Amino acid sequence: MLNKLFRPKWQHENPEVRKAAVEKLSANELDILKQIASSDIAEDVRELAMSKIQDADTLLALARSASSPQQKQEFLRQWARFIADPSQTAAFDAEQLLIECLDTELLNAIITYSSNNNLSELALAGLTDEQSLLALMETGSHKVRQAAVTKLKTEESLKKALTLVKGRDKKSAQTIKAKLEAFKQAESIRQAELEALNKLQNKLDYLLSHESVNHFEGEVMAVQQAWLQIQQASTDIDSKTTEAVQLQVDQLTHKVASLKELDAQNAEFAKQQAIKREEAHQLTTQIQIHIQSLSTWQHGGETATETLQEQQTSLQQAFDTHEDAVDKGEYKQMKALLSQAAQLLNAINRINQYLQDTATTDQPSTPASAESNDFKVMRRELKQLSQLLDDLKGESQALLPDAAKPLQLRQQYLQDQLQQTRHQEQDNGKQVQQWLDDAEAAIDAKKPDDARRLLAKSRNQIQKLPSQAAHRFQPTLSRLSAAVNELDDWKRFSTEPKRRELCQAMEKLADVELPAQQKAKEIHELQDQWKQLGFCQNKSLWEHFKQLGEKAYSPCRDAFHEQKEVRQFNAKQRQEICEQLEAYLNQHDWQSTDWHALDKLYQKVVEEWKRFSPVERDEHERLQARFSDCAGVIRDKLQGYKKANLSTLEQLAETAETLAQSIDDSGGVEGAIEQYQTLLEQWKSVGLVYHKPRQKIWQRFKDAGDSLYQQRSEQRQSADAERQHSLAQANALIEQLQTVSTTLANESDTEKAAELRQAARQLQADFNALDELPHKARAAVQKSFERQYSQYQQAGKQQKHSAWLNQFDQLMTICSEDGSNAASGLPASWLASLQQRANTAENPSAEQIKNQCLELEILLDAETPASDTSSRMEIQMKKLAGGLGQKPQQDIRSQLDNAINQWAATRQCEDTDLYTRYNERFKSAVRSWISNQT
Repeated sequence: MLNKLFRPKWQHENPEVRKAAVEKLSANELDILKQIASSDIAEDVRELAMSKIQDADTLLALARSASSPQQKQEFLRQWARFIADPSQTAAFDAEQLLIECLDTELLNAIITYSSNNNLSELALAGLTDEQSLLALMETGSHKVRQAAVTKLKTEESLKKALTLVKGRDKKSAQTIKAKLEAFKQAESIRQAELEALNKLQNKLDYLLSHESVNHFEGEVMAVQQAWLQIQQASTDIDSKTTEAVQLQVDQLTHKVASLKELDAQNAEFAKQQAIKREEAHQLTTQIQIHIQSLSTWQHGGETATETLQEQQTSLQQAFDTHEDAVDKGEYKQMKALLSQAAQLLNAINRINQYLQDTATTDQPSTPASAESNDFKVMRRELKQLSQLLDDLKGESQALLPDAAKPLQLRQQYLQDQLQQTRHQEQDNGKQVQQWLDDAEAAIDAKKPDDARRLLAKSRNQIQKLPSQAAHRFQPTLSRLSAAVNELDDWKRFSTEPKRRELCQAMEKLADVELPAQQKAKEIHELQDQWKQLGFCQNKSLWEHFKQLGEKAYSPCRDAFHEQKEVRQFNAKQRQEICEQLEAYLNQHDWQSTDWHALDKLYQKVVEEWKRFSPVERDEHERLQARFSDCAGVIRDKLQGYKKANLSTLEQLAETAETLAQSIDDSGGVEGAIEQYQTLLEQWKSVGLVYHKPRQKIWQRFKDAGDSLYQQRSEQRQSADAERQHSLAQANALIEQLQTVSTTLANESDTEKAAELRQAARQLQADFNALDELPHKARAAVQKSFERQYSQYQQAGKQQKHSAWLNQFDQLMTICSEDGSNAASGLPASWLASLQQRANTAENPSAEQIKNQCLELEILLDAETPASDTSSRMEIQMKKLAGGLGQKPQQDIRSQLDNAINQWAATRQCEDTDLYTRYNERFKSAVRSWISNQT
């Protein structure tokens, strides 16, 4: 409410109130007036505000920032009225403003809205935009239209203006028609000049389009002279056309040298490419030799691996520099050979590194014990070595026979050593059994000393056996040891000393640091010996032995407790593994399985399961069964998936082998390779597969591909040989055509010339029938043949021209001799004319002979002696009067043939000297014109 109360009247909702408020505003309140003039919604309020703005620049600025075209026109109308107001002349010079104004929109505004005629004329004088002038033709006054007509420059605008004023302004229409007529006359002159220029440009295009332009030096000079004449005669040639034609003339002048230079460059480029191709072929041979060196490499041989690596690097660098010099097939072949060499070199490096690492390893002279470090090291090395040999078979196309021989010997050595160790263990076991049997026999024979000696030997030998084998002999050893002790006790007739010895042994054992298992075992042995002595009557001695046993077993109890905690922890971890597996299987979607991730998960789970070992026996059986159920599901799924993928790979390999063995005639080897590449993409998309079967199938698949590529290579080599043969034939045909062209240019005999032309046509047919040329030489050879054939055509034209002139000279000689010696070698039409001449009885008049000669000179635009100039003009006037010069019914050559036939058919006049002069003029005019046409 307060906002409305304090709001100015010129912002009132009622337009009448706003208008009254604007009436009260002064010109000094310019900002308010500008705001009202720009934004008030009432047109009369805006116009009132505009009328109170007394500044032309402000009005112009408002017009330029107007929000709509209508508002802009309102400001321009007020601006035009303001500067046309005589009372404002003191503020600025309106006429000077219009003289300097370049804005079409402002000039239009003055012309349209101003009532000051002087200003309108000034504005019209400054207006050059054709569209604006046409708009004035429609809206302006008679005087404005007249002024606008004088400023229209184009024929199109004048025609539009004539349409606008037709029937409205007769005087303006007449003015427009006069200007259009002037345009038409100027256009006629311009068309004649353009026709001459067009002929010149056509001649230039013709000369520039021929490769053998170096034979047209005379015509080049004629073109230069004609261009100079056109430049002197015409004033309506724009600078762009002048520059273009001059450029063509310059191009024509320099083209011969440019073509010669280009031919030299092409020859040099072809030479360099040939050198590069030869180097590429040599490089392929070097790579194959390098592969042979790799295949025959031996550890410790003459060739070091560093030398092989340098050769590989050098060949790779050379290959990179020759990529653009060989075709795609040879490029792929070189790349495949380099890849094969890289695989072989990688295998050699791995073999060499392994042999270097094992060079310092001591080889035991005797078989090692299965529990010894040497045995474990050999077994681990054998596993690594077997894996290395398997990897080398998979990575290289074939296992390197010489390079891998040391590895195979080492593998055999390790296998022999391990086998000897196992045999030795079996022999040792048999020996222990024999000693135990002998000890038992000694006990039965009451020979405790022999039995004790045999048991000691058995005990020492058992310690060298694997734990599982040693455990088998422990019960027998303990039993026989007790029997020996019993014999000793009976021998001493009392067990008391023996019990005290056991107490001493137990006390000593308590102070000895031994592994918990071994210490507990010895404690049990002492306890077993105590039991074998029977019931002890000495309770204090028993209690003492018992306390000593507790003291000795105390560290074992602690150790066994720790082991139990470890087994419990492992059981807990295995429990969690089972729970996680069960949860995973319950929520897993087998339709969207990531088999690679699942395989890694399975391997990781199995690894973790093995890591958490051992566990309590009862827990082990329960958890193992649970784990087998869960992991078995994943294992079975993976096996099924891998078997399915293996079947897919098998099918792909069989398809590839079928492609390699029977290539389809429709697509050929290229089609088979395309199908093979499709199979290769399918191979890449196949998922998890067992490694070793995959490698075997891959070798089959790869061999099929190698066979296809080898077949294509052989086909390409055969095709290259055929192309080279075609290239040699093409060059021979070009040389023969060059010989034909040279001979034809100098041949005067018509029949021989015809034979040469037939030979040229046959050479062209033979060239077109050639098989495919080498790709890189095809364009150059085709261009060379076309250039030579163009020279042949030029020679043919030259021969025809020379032959025609010779026949014409013969005809003119016959005419000068009055046809007495007619020759049979002339054209039939000439012979017919000469026959007509012979059959004519009357001689023509001298005037008739002169007129025939003058008509020929007029036809050929030849020069006429001054004595006959008036006669020539008279003939020309008669032709013009008869309308014969407006549009000839025949071309000049046809009229020339008629004129020659007419001359040959006309006898000599009585004045033979006069006839001879006109005969020579006739002959000279014809020869000159014919020479200029070729």
